[in-house]
Amino acid sequence: MPVKDKWSLTQRPGFLRLHSMAAPDFLAARNTLTQRAMGPQSTATVVLDVAGLKPGDAAGLALLTRPYGWIGVERRGDALYVTRFDEQLNGKLSEMRSKLVHAKRVWLRAECDFFSERQFLSYSTDGIEF
Repeated sequence: MPVKDKWSLTQRPGFLRLHSMAAPDFLAARNTLTQRAMGPQSTATVVLDVAGLKPGDAAGLALLTRPYGWIGVERRGDALYVTRFDEQLNGKLSEMRSKLVHAKRVWLRAECDFFSERQFLSYSTDGIEF
C-alpha cells in the first residue's frame, strides 16, 4: 500500500522522488515500484540519483523471484556503496559484492533469462559500461 506523503512527482519535475522509510528487509519495504519481467528474456535498466541518500538509506533494483536478487546503492556514513544481495534458499541474505563508488548517479541493470532460470545484476557509473 503506497504511503502518500513519501513520494512525489512535483518536488523535482521530471523525476519520481521516493522518501525512505525503515523496513526490516526488501520484501517489507513500502512504496516499491514493480514491473513484471517479460519472458523468456528481458533486461531492465534504471538510473538513480543517489546524491540525496542519507546514512542508512538504500535504493535499488530487484528481481522478485525465489530466491530474489537485489542490486542497489547504500549510504554508509559519508560513503556510497553498490551492493548486491542474493537470497539463498535457506532464507538468509548473503552479501555477494560491495564496492565503494564516487558518483551522483548510478545505473542499475537486471537481465533475466527464464530458459536458464538465471539472473544477471550489474551497475554502471556512466550509463554505458556495465
